[in-house]
Amino acid sequence: GKLVADEDRETGAVKWAVYKKYLLRTGGLLFLSMLFVIAINYKMSNIVKNWWLSFWEQFNTEWPGNILVYVGVYLGLSILETVLLFTRQFLWVKGALDCASKLHDTMLSSIIRAPMSFFHTNPTGRIINRFSKDQNIVDQVLPDKASDWATCFFLAPLHSLQL
Repeated sequence: GKLVADEDRETGAVKWAVYKKYLLRTGGLLFLSMLFVIAINYKMSNIVKNWWLSFWEQFNTEWPGNILVYVGVYLGLSILETVLLFTRQFLWVKGALDCASKLHDTMLSSIIRAPMSFFHTNPTGRIINRFSKDQNIVDQVLPDKASDWATCFFLAPLHSLQL
């Protein structure tokens, strides 16, 4: 046989099953559902806050009321929106880190349990480079892509309500 094995790589699009497995490893369906509800509430609070601002501008002369009521409601809605956004982002980052940790442990376990012939035919540098590249994608690329996809797919319809 060969002294050094050729590196196997898959080409083409990433299968949906891989994305599904990634999302489920962030915390499961309950976790993802909670993130979805928080994201919807965040967007709805943004819509209500913007509506309140237009209401304030439109009816301020007709219903002067107390300016503190207008400011208080707007401030309350802004704080709610900020808390929901922070909570969503914090939970998503925590889920992504948990997933990355689980995948790291799985990859490391596979490397440790590999037969000695694997280490004889694959240079140590190749193993380390591939391991670190794959972990970088799980740490950096996948969380951003998954978050962007979820925002576009689930929250884009709510953006039309704001118009």
